[in-house]
Amino acid sequence: MSVLRISDAQRRARLAWRHRLVPAARIDDPVAIARSVVALHASDPATVHLAAAERMRTPGVEAVERALYDDRTLVRMLGMRRTMFVIPDDLAAAVQASSTNDVAATERRRMVRAIDANGIDDPAAWLRRLEEAALEALNANGGAHTTELTDLVPALRRTITVGSGRWRTEVRMSSRVMLLLAADGLIMRGRPRGTWLSSQYRWEPTTQWLGGPIADVPADAARVTMARHWLAAFGPATFDDLVWWTGWTRTRARRAVDALDVREVPGVGREREPVVGLQPVPVGRGELTAELHDPRVGGIWLAHVPRDASVTATRTDGGRMRQA
Repeated sequence: MSVLRISDAQRRARLAWRHRLVPAARIDDPVAIARSVVALHASDPATVHLAAAERMRTPGVEAVERALYDDRTLVRMLGMRRTMFVIPDDLAAAVQASSTNDVAATERRRMVRAIDANGIDDPAAWLRRLEEAALEALNANGGAHTTELTDLVPALRRTITVGSGRWRTEVRMSSRVMLLLAADGLIMRGRPRGTWLSSQYRWEPTTQWLGGPIADVPADAARVTMARHWLAAFGPATFDDLVWWTGWTRTRARRAVDALDVREVPGVGREREPVVGLQPVPVGRGELTAELHDPRVGGIWLAHVPRDASVTATRTDGGRMRQA
């Protein structure tokens, strides 16, 4: 059976087109740009705008801010690997269920332990009361910056000691409570104070910001959704890459991949490293379709290669890629 091996260079050419880095693939739609890479890294506010600008025909801050704060078709939230991302709004539920809920649970356990270490009785209940008071104030006020919120809920000014040794420091409960409410999907990061470089976001109740709560979906189904989107954007790619990008355990990642119609194929320049690819991949006009056979699984993976991406590939038996 013929086998098509994909080199690193060929994969990079595919990704350059798929990720809109090729000039002809650029677009001025920030949502489409985010979707092309699943999510835009957003730990630093500037990276969102820089990543979008690199993929726009007419780079500008205004279009990104409009999608984030006016249309709200992009949302900023903690997600994979406890990292901040900007994602299309229709992926919020999948990110929340596949990754952010686990982040919230971990952060809450850590916070309860820290509160307990500061000698506060019934730390879980004490934290819960603070969260409820903060959320009630945000709903009543229609959102607020953290500094404004501490005026509405003075208890949020309370400081506690966290960490140990050289990492020991005092933190205000306001910042920790906001983190937990956001990780629970109850509040969103709205328009920041100052310029697009600012990280002083106004906190907005999710039900008001998005017009309703983030949908509750099963975690396993959410991980399948995220794996499908990631493979469509980054495949063919290694299983280890998927595990790293999502931050999931290998067991969870494997379960998600097994729920998809994927095939292992040799290639990406590393014959000993299996690559998974999503099947089927929609193939539009002006593209080529290649059959990637793997005798170990007897399956076919469809790779799409834009005609003008200057990518060449040949089968090991000398056969040619067939045109779709």
